[in-house]
Amino acid sequence: MAPTETSLYDQYHNKIMLSALPGVTIMIIVDTVGIFANAFLILVTIKSKSLRETTNFLICFSSFSDIVHLSGHFYFAYALYTGKTFDDLIDCLHAMTVPLAGMQFGIVLIFLTAVDRLICILWPYYHKQLNKFMYCTLLLGLCFAYYAFFIRLAYINAAIIPETKVICLIVNAMHGEPVFYWSIVSNAGFATAIIIYAIIGVFIRMKGVWTLCSWMCGFCAQLIIKVVTLSPEMSFLIPLYAGIGINVSCSLNLFVLYAFSFDYRKAILSSLKSPASSATVTVTPKFGS
Repeated sequence: MAPTETSLYDQYHNKIMLSALPGVTIMIIVDTVGIFANAFLILVTIKSKSLRETTNFLICFSSFSDIVHLSGHFYFAYALYTGKTFDDLIDCLHAMTVPLAGMQFGIVLIFLTAVDRLICILWPYYHKQLNKFMYCTLLLGLCFAYYAFFIRLAYINAAIIPETKVICLIVNAMHGEPVFYWSIVSNAGFATAIIIYAIIGVFIRMKGVWTLCSWMCGFCAQLIIKVVTLSPEMSFLIPLYAGIGINVSCSLNLFVLYAFSFDYRKAILSSLKSPASSATVTVTPKFGS
């Protein structure tokens, strides 16, 4: 056994960390709403014939990625609520391999959606000529390559220190150097996305601002605890509470699109109508009866 932070492990091994419970509770409530909201948004996209642009598909893929990402927090909450608290790094990585895929895909899709909008505005003719299937397949391939690189790095790292004790928050599955490099690369991607949105003049939208800022705050928290000397408990709690903003962002897709997009609002309202309310009933009078 090789605890990463001996004092934190000694203090909370098989004990409940009360200082983390408010954050975990908020996170689970937000995640539960987000999973159902994103699932409904995917259904709306599939059903609506008006949502067939590449940006719509990217939003749909992003919503699915957010569902997979958010699902990983339920194991984390179980560990915190029951007092199990710590896992071996390799066990945490096994548990979070799929949620990490959702998180990594979602991060890349935020950047790629910005690039897609840039292409759409600067070169609309060429954007319309794109083979949507091949284009989306290429973009998903880039997402997979990003995920594959960092998950491989995480497994190499975990093989070296498999029994290191971690609290199994999703990012802690990449404990150590992998999460540090990942934070730097991802922050660079978000900074580029901000520049792209500024160039095309559509950055002053709540979703864009909130998503990018929340993710960057989360990553900055990871970098801060790496370079600043903090107590072991604070080194855990800062990313935990900073990550709540990310969870809110992942859960807001449906509500923000309803508020700001006419096409999505129309499609959402159409999906909410029951068949009975939209059906037309014709009454034919019988003569001579």
